[in-house]
Amino acid sequence: MNRPLVSAVFAIAANGVIGRQGDLPWHVPTDLAFFKRVTLGKPMIMGRLTFESLPGLLPNRQCIVVSSGQPKLPEGVILCASIEQALDAARRFCTVDQNEIIIAGGSQIYASALPFTDRLIVTHIDAEPEGDTVLDCIDWGQWEAVTSEHPQQSEKDEFSCHFVTYKRKDGESQ
Repeated sequence: MNRPLVSAVFAIAANGVIGRQGDLPWHVPTDLAFFKRVTLGKPMIMGRLTFESLPGLLPNRQCIVVSSGQPKLPEGVILCASIEQALDAARRFCTVDQNEIIIAGGSQIYASALPFTDRLIVTHIDAEPEGDTVLDCIDWGQWEAVTSEHPQQSEKDEFSCHFVTYKRKDGESQ
């Protein structure tokens, strides 16, 4: 089996904000549905704070938490001390039919996983909300858009959004 594809999945506002007080600084159900669609059935790596911000275990996704401490985690969640250890753990859940690992946040996990990341699956939120977490580790000049999707917005969406998948430009590295 080939090396798994490593994809960072995140939503980001026009001002680089990805979070506020441990939560998303927007209410965009269209993005949440997209996140579910692109992560279902795949192992997901995230930090402890991101895991704790979830409403509970996400069904049909193996959760791997990276933490330097020993947090109390639900049964079935894998604890790792480093991004490298987490990637090794995630590989065990990949198959010939599903050979992708998801990096699901937060900002420190995205930064530490970036050298191993093959593509970015990004929801661009059309807003500039206040927030305390920004994603500033990505040199966007090293990435090129390969697909773009402009979904019909729901009346429940606080802001409009669009989805773009980026791949690392040939010959570029972190």
